[in-house]
Amino acid sequence: MKNQKVFPDGFKVRAKIINTKSVFSVNINADKFSSFLKDHKNEKGYVTIDCWELDQPDKYGHTHNATLNDWTPKGGSSAKPQQEDDDLPF
Repeated sequence: MKNQKVFPDGFKVRAKIINTKSVFSVNINADKFSSFLKDHKNEKGYVTIDCWELDQPDKYGHTHNATLNDWTPKGGSSAKPQQEDDDLPF
């Protein structure tokens, strides 16, 4: 079953072009977003948020959306497995 998307509380994104460069303005409600970060941080203290462009700006002019990326490697650990000596190719 696919995980349901989790939208970060207090986090809004708007993009605009300035001198041919994309500029992203991120509006953060400090109280809501800090609570969201505390609730969703991984064992190393990080929170990954994916942002993507909307087909059309919403009624507030926000041009991008964001969701929590809660992917974890199989086994639940982000550490790379160490190669055993007997697995060496030579």
